[in-house]
Amino acid sequence: MAALTKERIAVEQQLLSRYFKGFKIQDPGGAEELGVVGKLQTNSGNEYGLWIPLGDSEFPNAPPRMYVVEPKDLRKRPKHPWKKGKKLAKLGTSHAMHLLAPDEHGHPQICHYRDDVWSPNVTLYKVVMKGRFWLEAYEFHRRTGKDIDTYLPHM
Repeated sequence: MAALTKERIAVEQQLLSRYFKGFKIQDPGGAEELGVVGKLQTNSGNEYGLWIPLGDSEFPNAPPRMYVVEPKDLRKRPKHPWKKGKKLAKLGTSHAMHLLAPDEHGHPQICHYRDDVWSPNVTLYKVVMKGRFWLEAYEFHRRTGKDIDTYLPHM
C-alpha cells in the first residue's frame, strides 16, 4: 500500500502549484494540521475556499475529505426569493447535492470519489479539479434550483 511520503507531498505540491495557483499543502511540521488549502474562482467570478485535511486521513490509500470553508454558510437556492435557502451543512449527506457529512464547524463536505473507485494513484490535483466541477454545478443549482446531480454524474 502507498503511504503519504515527503516525496509524494512534494509531487502533489508541484502539481497543485502548476494548475491551481495559490493552492498549497500546509507544512506538516507546522502548527496547523497537514492539509491542502486554497481558493478557486468559478466561471461567474465567485471565489470559494477549499480545505482538504490530510493529517488524519488515509490518503493516498483512501479519498481525502474536502470541505468548502469560504464563504461561510453556503445555502441551497430558496424556493421563494424572499427567503434564505437551507444551509448545505444542514442537509448532511445528500446524494442529490453530492454532499457528505459536514465537519464540526459546519462546512459542507463535497463528495468527489467513491471508495470503490478510488486508487492511490489519484492525485490531489484531481481531487481539487472535482471540487472545481462541484462549485460550478453548485452555481448552476443557485441559478436554476435543480439539484447538483442534474449537472454532475455519480461515479
